[in-house]
Amino acid sequence: MYYSWDKKTDKITKLRDVLEFGRMFEDNEARRVDYTVVGDAHVSTVFLGLDHGFEKGKKPVLFETMVFGGYYDEEQERYCTAEEARMGHAKWVKRVKALKESKPRKKRKE
Repeated sequence: MYYSWDKKTDKITKLRDVLEFGRMFEDNEARRVDYTVVGDAHVSTVFLGLDHGFEKGKKPVLFETMVFGGYYDEEQERYCTAEEARMGHAKWVKRVKALKESKPRKKRKE
């Protein structure tokens, strides 16, 4: 299922097809909830447009915060609503700022 998000009203709408979804994704700024740079870390929160919850009967998981760079590199958290996403973004910014010295984390062994 594809979704769109109206950034001004926080209204989520189910889309009819992938072409509508593609047109919505042409505007990256329209999908951005928030973006903050803290030292060498970038905290990005975006609307995903696809349900990343993958569980029938549950609210769709449509937003994600991800940290790029610094100690928390590649950490992520997902949310169902724009309000949750904004609060999550603020939480991650606070967490990254709380580190007195941001150090890149070693890559996980796979």
